[in-house]
Amino acid sequence: VMTGHSLGRNKLEQLLKLGRMHGPEIQGTYNLPLVLRMSGSPDVPALRAAVADVVGRHEALRTVFPDSLGEPRQEVLDAGPELVVRQVSDVDSELAAAARHGFDLAHEPPLRAVLFEGGGEHALLLLLHHSAADGWSLRPLADDLSAAYRARVAGESPELPALEVQYADYALWQRDLLAPDGGRIGELTEFWGTALAGLPAQSYPATDRPRPDTSAGDGASTTSTVDAALHRRLLELAEASDASLFMVLHAAVND
Repeated sequence: VMTGHSLGRNKLEQLLKLGRMHGPEIQGTYNLPLVLRMSGSPDVPALRAAVADVVGRHEALRTVFPDSLGEPRQEVLDAGPELVVRQVSDVDSELAAAARHGFDLAHEPPLRAVLFEGGGEHALLLLLHHSAADGWSLRPLADDLSAAYRARVAGESPELPALEVQYADYALWQRDLLAPDGGRIGELTEFWGTALAGLPAQSYPATDRPRPDTSAGDGASTTSTVDAALHRRLLELAEASDASLFMVLHAAVND
């Protein structure tokens, strides 16, 4: 899996079940778009090779989850998604539309790589599904791609070290850790049952209307700016609390 990503097996299963219940359209809710604006004209063959290098290094980017007797199973493909080049008239609008793509995780790897070219602009979209990555994963992904691209432009193969652990290894380790017979599931259930006692089953900000019975992914957005000083203090609080920045902001919004 992408370095820094720690999506648990149970969370992964929840994402896959949501996809089966609501169809690929709901999966756009769990997309992570990474857009890289490129100055000048990129070396497309080198970029295509660099994408292949990164996909080959990270099994999670070429993994699908077909059903097996009603349960999803991991299947790592030998080859993953390739770079697609698209000539467009409006790069920004095409980027926005492409970022809403709904992944069919049973048959489609959780990555799309598209280079949009138009009006003298070049923008590379790496669209990941949350089943394969989280916010911490985007920087290692960009670093790997940059290193591979520099090497390919120079006519060389990138020297990216093989990963000692892939996501399949992590999932198997976690399954053994939480096994009902001999694992730590009882200990962890007791701990979190005590730690979370008395808290509401769901924690969301107040809304101006009831939530629908079936989620459609619709909604409005609001923007708030956090300056550099406050951002630094939030990061310090997250580190001191052994939490992520997302967890700190989530707690603040729900307070």
